[in-house]
Amino acid sequence: MQDMISMAIDLHLIFIAATLVLAFINLFLVSTDLEYVKFTKKIEFVSPQYYILLSAIAFTGIVILGAEGLVFSFEIFLMIIVWIVIVFLSVKKHKMFKKTAPNSIESNESFKAFAKKKYLIDMVLMLFVICIVYLLRGL
Repeated sequence: MQDMISMAIDLHLIFIAATLVLAFINLFLVSTDLEYVKFTKKIEFVSPQYYILLSAIAFTGIVILGAEGLVFSFEIFLMIIVWIVIVFLSVKKHKMFKKTAPNSIESNESFKAFAKKKYLIDMVLMLFVICIVYLLRGL
């Protein structure tokens, strides 16, 4: 049983690291000046992978939580809240992306500004939770 929990925690951390890498890639894509068609193709390619990783983080978190007897702590509550915030911002970003007009420079710039803030917030929140968990658990 302990091997399963250890493997699930390792997978959880791998998914978090991959999500951080994709957030950085998305931040880079949003920060570069690309023409609209190239930009949308790249965002539409990377965004589903980001959502899949968020789902994998939730799934492995639920597996770990169940394997450890559904014991909630401050760290677990914090992880859940941060995951909900990231998913909420991702949905908001996706809706804004779908409403962005191809020929409107203003809507493209407002989307890019929101997406930059969103990915920075995602990375800061994930790194904050990682630091808090490791500080409180002493690992």
